[in-house]
Amino acid sequence: MLRLILTYASSNGLSRALVFLAVPLLSNFLEATDLGIYTLTQTVSQLIVPLITFNTGIALMREIIDNPRPVDLLFQWITLFAVLIIALGAVFLQISFSWVAIALIIGSAEAIQSSAVAIFQGKEQAGHIFGVALFRNLMFGTTVAVAYIHKFDVKTLLFVQAAVYCISAVAAFILARRLVRRSLVDAAKGEKIGLKAMFLYSALTLPHTAFLWLSASSDRLLLGAIRGKGALGEYAIAFTFGQIALLVTSGVAMALPPRVARDPENWTNQAFLRRFTLLTGAACLAAHLFALVVIYVDRLTIHQFSKMTSDGVYIIAIISTAAFSSIMYVLYASFLFHHRSTSKLPMAATLAGLTNLVSMSGMVYAFGAVGAAAGLLISYLSFGFFYSRVAAAVHPESRGTFPLLGGGVVVYLLVALGLSKLMSML
Repeated sequence: MLRLILTYASSNGLSRALVFLAVPLLSNFLEATDLGIYTLTQTVSQLIVPLITFNTGIALMREIIDNPRPVDLLFQWITLFAVLIIALGAVFLQISFSWVAIALIIGSAEAIQSSAVAIFQGKEQAGHIFGVALFRNLMFGTTVAVAYIHKFDVKTLLFVQAAVYCISAVAAFILARRLVRRSLVDAAKGEKIGLKAMFLYSALTLPHTAFLWLSASSDRLLLGAIRGKGALGEYAIAFTFGQIALLVTSGVAMALPPRVARDPENWTNQAFLRRFTLLTGAACLAAHLFALVVIYVDRLTIHQFSKMTSDGVYIIAIISTAAFSSIMYVLYASFLFHHRSTSKLPMAATLAGLTNLVSMSGMVYAFGAVGAAAGLLISYLSFGFFYSRVAAAVHPESRGTFPLLGGGVVVYLLVALGLSKLMSML
């Protein structure tokens, strides 16, 4: 599994992180307000993905082996809908520039690619995932490099990014369709579930994704609304470095659901889970330490990240902990996906989401950027807690795992803050 996690982390994790990892470079020539626009565009585009797909990536991954025909039909409908939204966004851009229209295009292209990746996951085609991600990362990395050299304005940068994502989506669609067609040939007669049933149990997870996105993005949305886009641009730099831990946890998030489906008992074994938490935490802390070293070297040399505030190293520690804690709700959601029992997710997601919005608003208003980071950590922890309750109802063996995982998060936070404190003293 470690090899699979590393493959996913180096592909999907890097793809997601690279968008925000570009922020420190962009801060060299973009004003804080433009950085805020860039960050808002990336954040909102992530909401577009589940709205376009109705979160059916879960069904595409879960059913591609046993039920390829409805998967094929569902994938085509998702792609058609996404293409229509892209066309609509392009029409809006012909009238005037709007970062919302750009977010629609980027999110729709991402929806096509994420649906294709879900199919690759179900077939455990890590090579396909890595290849598609490498293709997009190289194009996007080149875009950032050219933007850095020629000092693009934020409009030009977002236009080029949208084009890159559309090209990548086409490549992912072609690969996925070939894989689905092969699955249709190899499929056994008599499929077990139809398109309607697939859509329904996937759509029930949409409130989960929407509230999770809202909770996980509310730090930036509320900080921008309450403290302004300038404060958001400064926060985005520290947020970016903290998100480096996402390189690890996104790989875990991709590898976990199929593994839990194949051997759910293993993931409730205390010894196995303790070892898994320890290894994942160590990998995330290594990423956190790497971020601190980069900042320290920059402070001594080129001062690329001078716009980051003095609280930045502590924000990085809190964001890194939030990324690590995300493995909790991923694990509990995986138990629900395994049982196709998603009917209780909307209630759990609503309770967690509303609680988080209230607490996040208060923390951002009172403590600014540090409060936004702390609110994000609380959001992930609350999702983990509420989902653990729901998972225990359908998979009783999962009871008793939350204290172990929660304890791991507390230890991680203390170590990360200690490293950041040491960094601030150097």
